[in-house]
Amino acid sequence: MLDGTDTGVNPETGTLGRELNFLNAVLDTAGALVVVLDHEGRIVRFNRACEQCTGYRFAEVKGRPFWDFLLVPEEVEKVKTVFSQLQAGQYPNEHENLWVTRDGRRRLITWSNTVLSRDDGSVEYVIGTGLDVTERRQAEAEREHLLTQVMAERAVAEELAHTLERERDVLQAIMDNTNAQVAYLDPDMRFVRVNRAYEQRSRHRKEELIGRDHFALFPDPENQAIFERVRDTGQAVVFRAKPFEFADQPERGVTYWDWTLSPVKDGAGHVQGLVLSLEDMTEHVRAAQQRESLLAENRDQREFLEHLVESVSVGIAVVSGSDHRFDLVNPTYQATSGLAGVPLAGRALGEVFADVVASRIAQMVEEVHRSGRAVGVREAKALAEPNGEPAYWNVDFIPLHGADGQVERVLILTQEVTAQVLDRQQVEALAVEAQRRADELDGVLASLVDAVVVCDAQGVPLQANRAAAAICGVDLVGADRSELAGRFATRHPDGRPIAVGELPISRALRGQRVVDEPVVFTNARGETVTLLASAAPLYTRGEISGAVAAWHDITAQAQVERALRESEDKLTRLFEILPVGISVLDQDRNVVKSNPALAEVLDFPTEALQQGHYQRRKYLTAEGTAFPVQEFPSVRAVNEQRAVRDVEIGIEKENGELIWTSVSAVPVAFPDWKVVVVTVNITDRKRAEQALRHALEAAQKRQAEVSALLEGARLVLAQGVFDDTARSISTTCKELIGANVGYVALATIDGMANEVLFLDPGESSWSVSGTLPMPVRGLLDEVYRGGTTVVDNGFRSSRWSGALPEGHVGVDNLLFSPLIIGEQIVGLLGLANKPGGFTENDERLAAAFCELAAIALQNNRLMASLEASELRFRSVVETANAAIVTTDSEGQITFWNRMAEVIFGYSAQEMAGEPLTAIIPERLREAHQEGMFAVLPSGSTRLAGETVETIGIRKGGGEFPLEISLANWKIGEASFFTALMQDITERKHSEEALREAKQSMEALIEASPLAIVAMDLDQNTRLWNPAAEQIFGWTEAEALGHRYPIVPADHQEEFQTLLAQVLAGHMLTGIETVRQRKDGSSIEAAIWTAPLYDAHGQMSDVMVAIADITERKHAEAALQRYAREQTALHAVASAVTSTLDQEELLTAVLDVVLRTLEGDVGWILLPDAQPENAFCVAAEKAASEDLSIVQTILPCGHCPIYEDYLHVDSHPIESIVVMDCPTLREGDTSGGTIPGLVCIPLSVGQRLLGVLKIGWRYPQVHQQLGQDLLLSIGQQVGVALHNAQLYQAARQVNRLRVLFDLDRALAATLDPRRLAEVTLQAMATHLNVPNCATLLLQPAPQGPSSMWAFSSAEDWVDVASSEPVYTGWQALVARMQDQHEPVALSATELPRICRRADPAHAWGADGMLIPVFGENTLLALLVLAGRPVDQPFTDEDRALAQVAADHAGQAMQNAQLYAEVRRLLHEQEQTRAQLIQVEKMGALGRLAATIAHEINNPLQAIENYWTLIQEEMDGKQRRDRLDRYLQVVGGEVGRISAIVRRMRDYYRPARERLSPTDVAAVLDSVLELSAKELQHHHVAVIRLESSELPRVQANPDQLRQVFLNLILNAVDAMPTGGELRIRSSLAELQMGSGEPGLPAVCIEITDTGHGIPPEILARLFEPYVTTKEQGAGLGLSISFGIIEAHNGKITVHSEEGVGTTFSVLLPVAPA
Repeated sequence: MLDGTDTGVNPETGTLGRELNFLNAVLDTAGALVVVLDHEGRIVRFNRACEQCTGYRFAEVKGRPFWDFLLVPEEVEKVKTVFSQLQAGQYPNEHENLWVTRDGRRRLITWSNTVLSRDDGSVEYVIGTGLDVTERRQAEAEREHLLTQVMAERAVAEELAHTLERERDVLQAIMDNTNAQVAYLDPDMRFVRVNRAYEQRSRHRKEELIGRDHFALFPDPENQAIFERVRDTGQAVVFRAKPFEFADQPERGVTYWDWTLSPVKDGAGHVQGLVLSLEDMTEHVRAAQQRESLLAENRDQREFLEHLVESVSVGIAVVSGSDHRFDLVNPTYQATSGLAGVPLAGRALGEVFADVVASRIAQMVEEVHRSGRAVGVREAKALAEPNGEPAYWNVDFIPLHGADGQVERVLILTQEVTAQVLDRQQVEALAVEAQRRADELDGVLASLVDAVVVCDAQGVPLQANRAAAAICGVDLVGADRSELAGRFATRHPDGRPIAVGELPISRALRGQRVVDEPVVFTNARGETVTLLASAAPLYTRGEISGAVAAWHDITAQAQVERALRESEDKLTRLFEILPVGISVLDQDRNVVKSNPALAEVLDFPTEALQQGHYQRRKYLTAEGTAFPVQEFPSVRAVNEQRAVRDVEIGIEKENGELIWTSVSAVPVAFPDWKVVVVTVNITDRKRAEQALRHALEAAQKRQAEVSALLEGARLVLAQGVFDDTARSISTTCKELIGANVGYVALATIDGMANEVLFLDPGESSWSVSGTLPMPVRGLLDEVYRGGTTVVDNGFRSSRWSGALPEGHVGVDNLLFSPLIIGEQIVGLLGLANKPGGFTENDERLAAAFCELAAIALQNNRLMASLEASELRFRSVVETANAAIVTTDSEGQITFWNRMAEVIFGYSAQEMAGEPLTAIIPERLREAHQEGMFAVLPSGSTRLAGETVETIGIRKGGGEFPLEISLANWKIGEASFFTALMQDITERKHSEEALREAKQSMEALIEASPLAIVAMDLDQNTRLWNPAAEQIFGWTEAEALGHRYPIVPADHQEEFQTLLAQVLAGHMLTGIETVRQRKDGSSIEAAIWTAPLYDAHGQMSDVMVAIADITERKHAEAALQRYAREQTALHAVASAVTSTLDQEELLTAVLDVVLRTLEGDVGWILLPDAQPENAFCVAAEKAASEDLSIVQTILPCGHCPIYEDYLHVDSHPIESIVVMDCPTLREGDTSGGTIPGLVCIPLSVGQRLLGVLKIGWRYPQVHQQLGQDLLLSIGQQVGVALHNAQLYQAARQVNRLRVLFDLDRALAATLDPRRLAEVTLQAMATHLNVPNCATLLLQPAPQGPSSMWAFSSAEDWVDVASSEPVYTGWQALVARMQDQHEPVALSATELPRICRRADPAHAWGADGMLIPVFGENTLLALLVLAGRPVDQPFTDEDRALAQVAADHAGQAMQNAQLYAEVRRLLHEQEQTRAQLIQVEKMGALGRLAATIAHEINNPLQAIENYWTLIQEEMDGKQRRDRLDRYLQVVGGEVGRISAIVRRMRDYYRPARERLSPTDVAAVLDSVLELSAKELQHHHVAVIRLESSELPRVQANPDQLRQVFLNLILNAVDAMPTGGELRIRSSLAELQMGSGEPGLPAVCIEITDTGHGIPPEILARLFEPYVTTKEQGAGLGLSISFGIIEAHNGKITVHSEEGVGTTFSVLLPVAPA
């Protein structure tokens, strides 16, 4: 403790800590030397007096034996002997010794020593308290010498004159060494002589005083009259505590003096001069006044504390004695202990409590006695209350020390904390649930397509999801906002650049909210991206701590919008060029508009059509009868208001020719357009029976393709590992298309190569490593650049066929389709060797499968991202794919990572400390050692940074090739080497495989499914592969050397044109044409050509790859149907991704499904919680008004399908059910049925979420729909429904998180205003409220509560200061006194949130009023308003607001209790500090009395000897000669005696009367007195005063002393000049916490000086504390006492290097 070690008590907050701080301050301010030594004589404490005496600082001597440098050599042993006696228990003792100062001077110190012992009695510290008596001993020696001289003069009378001269010197020495101020004046009141004390305390040098008129320097008419009377009468005068003000030192204020004025007469009795003796009694007078005031206040405080103990809600008890008897017990302690009404004072614990309870309390009390420290029990669970609920208590046991520092009594404090514990437990449970839900929400957010970025307050991204990285093409976390803005060239859609400060995230950091603002930028990949950017600020404790931004990529949407605009133009042109007839009819079936194709189909001019001439023709049915007018499609479409499609009508022309048409009509709702009719000439279709059979076959094939695609979609949803999913999708696609070889590859990071995930070579031979990187070139480059599927059916003859590695599968034809995520190509699907070549249908199928694979990859990467986020903090070294080994300079292994374990087979534990040669073959170890010895002297190696290949040895002894990269580094002088090692066995094998692959390349052409043909420039065949033989029928022998045989005669011209392009150096890709077989039949073919060059770069041959695409042409019709179904799926996908609100989602899905599938009615049914219902209707819709829905609840017993879906085992979820069910009424037909009714399961995996039911009045519509399509729709809707349900759960988690964050914020402060602000800001942020306000009701001890309002528009406002504001809030307070729930308020009912004239304008919209109660007391009101009209407050919002208000009410109530306890403790501490100050001043008085006593003794001796000299004088002549000198000596001795008497009266109190005083006048007089001083130091004065300041109740003289002291201190702080600003204004003087303030006048005195150090500022008003080198340190302490005596306050604020401001508050005088 004495050396600053921890005592176990917090010195900042504990009572013992404050006492320690006070004792340290006393040690540093005491005039005595205090040194503390440990048991070995080392210095532990060295107070400021020691530092000043020796010149050493404490930091220099701490821990050093003091006899090593502070003692003179001849006294060291003597002092060590004294030290040994103290350790032996011989204390206290006293002795003297000499100390040697830093500058070599010797100081005589008298010591009083004692010790501090440990519990075992041994000495722990030695404490020495000393006084520097050097000067006193010198004075004593001089005194002894002078006395000896006086005795000699008595014996030798003739030497009397000489003796008197010496006595004058003695008197002068006494004058110079006494504390009394002594001056000798001549009869004209001029100074003749002054002593040192007078010179110092008058603040004038001796040279300034001698010869000057006393009253010119110290004017005072009253004193001048006294001096003149003494001079004239010769009678001495004595005054006690006489007040006096220094005119030239106004800062000293009114001072009090004991003074004596004695005349000095000559032999004739004439006054020759005056001896003035002064003693400053100001501090004594003020100390006495303050002591009386403090004693009176202490009595009041004691009475108040006694009342507080009786009334406080905390249980208080004090026990003492060995049997722990109660000395004090308050009613709360008795009540909480179950002992209400039972007298406890004087009774022991065992007499009151049960044995178990008493024993436990006694243990805690004894622990306090043993340790001397406070102990406590937190949240102790008590026995069950009568209601069965547990109770929790905090119990503290605090030591109360006696005068000897020992624990005399123990204070017991008990406080019930049941409510806080239960609240915390609830919050913790909510936090656990919130965390669980938060994890689930994070999973949902991670799957969002939109980008999300979170930044800190400086705009640096802290978190970004995968979508953000994908959009930007770079990781944003940690990047600088300005750098990103410049790098991405952010701009408006019109091209204007966006400054960094105007970015949405920058504006959010300024508090703005940005919603869906379009932004265009170029990402790191060089792609132009269009976004809708939104941003909002994030708040922490009311301050903006960051921002969150969300980006929605609308690049595709923008492109679609441009495409739509272009499509409008195209539509007009399309209308004109479409080969089908299109006409628009009005309500009278007149042709309003028609296209040229209609005139061609009907063989009618357009003008004749519009004139209605077409109606004259004969129209026939398929049976040849006249076609009924009411059955015309145009008539039915208008009447039925639905589309009528594909009605076959025969038309007999005027020449008798019969044409057949297929007519479709669609009703439209335009003013002059009623129906659009499409007419197609189908005459040729009647002759196309064979074509129909092909169409049916194509449909069956398309069905297989759709099934395969759906299987791929199922795999995407079911597979978790992308490799497995990609393998399954690739296999399915390969089998569907009919290719023999398939693989999936992903692009490398740099995009320069492909990394093959897997390869399925089929039945082909394969000897190349599947993981071999494939460079992006040729066809691969086309795929990556174009982003589309690329096919080469003539690969074997292309120039890229030679680039395949040896061992590669032979390739006849190739298909590459890209995997695209967003707009980035991340990989591709490759297929090869399809017999007959790949078709356009194959391209579309491959693209569809790639889209599924891309979705799977994106999902896999999202999952991998989540897993990687958990692993990103693992050691980079441990995750390296190479062995990392570190050795020291001796070759001993110091680090061995996981990959090293894998590669070499040794664990890290096995290799720690082992030599590196353990993994080096025997034959290479010697070379390794030589290399190490060569490296060590320099610490570097030529191999550093290089990569070399060598041989390593595994644990089993097997050798393998090894690649090593070496680095060396040092720590101090120690060298270390780190090697990065990779096992290159596989690489060596790969190199061998490449060599083998080169050999297999020649087989590719032979194995290619494409016909690969080469011909020379004369069109002679040079190459003819087996596929060419198979496709065209000519054998290789028949073809080689002969003219190119496969071009039909009618395509020779086309062939020559294409050949010319090839000879010109162009490559032909996928040119579709017709070629012939040997038998003369034609085939549809796609050709690819490439020139071949010789060694000289001259074209020598043309390579042609030919694919038979006949089957592809047959599949095009099937793809059209597939496209229609894809459109439907796309529309459903758009609907399910448009919202996360379940109700909106179901409505949108029904609307889209009915529209795209042409359904007439639909329902979505979800499981019902009620046991009697299996499903409830969650959404329903009818396509037309003539259908009405008659069922809303569908009991499970009424519909067996529902029972089937409730039991997955009995009815698979992967199927749909077609049924009839009487659920509709059509028109006026009662009991009508819907023939076509389909129930589609809505599922995720094997979990059934609901049923989608669709009905058609015409069953043929749904019969055309495939089951796979409907199931796909059900799966999409099921996933979206699942996401919506997760979103609702996430919102609930968010609400819990808001409450959790609010509780944490409330727990961080106890300020009621801050609690109200935190609650208000939390609700405003969560509920998206722009305008908010709160009213805080602060209870007053007496009278009504004060009301303060705070709003988002204005800081805290005193409501009572504004009548409109007060009236509005007062009405709400009265309304909500008994209302414990939030209520809605219109804009006109809302109160004024500030002093604005228009409250409605301030709020902006209707709002919500939330009361905050503490128990049953209304503490505050919260007002939230300004939300958009379309976002009203919901019941959920109101419930959340009420819960938050309840939490805030509890926190505010706790804050009020805490503030009350702090106020009481503060007042108690003030009382204690005042008592300590009184004791200080009392000690000072005792010191003064002691000094007076010591001075009085030698003075008495002088006086006695002087009398003897007079008596023994003989001879009138000698007496006449010395009489005048003796009289002077006698007068001076008498005067010094009077000074001594006045010093004994140090405690004499004096009170001053207070009267109304003009502060401005006092300041004027002070500034007038200090004008010369201010001018001399170049200080400019600025006065700022409020007009007509009231008078204050004060003593003008004392105020003048205070202000003069402050102004002169300010001048001293500005030695080179500056500015002094004096401001006077009205203010409020706060007398106590919660009490109303008193009117007061505030005077602020501000300088521009050097400021006050913080360590001095904290105790600036204590006595003897000063910042001046020569200052006494009493001026500010006296000023502080004066202002407190005036019931005012004085405070100080200072900043080093800026200046200091003193503020004086004085109460206004009563009227």
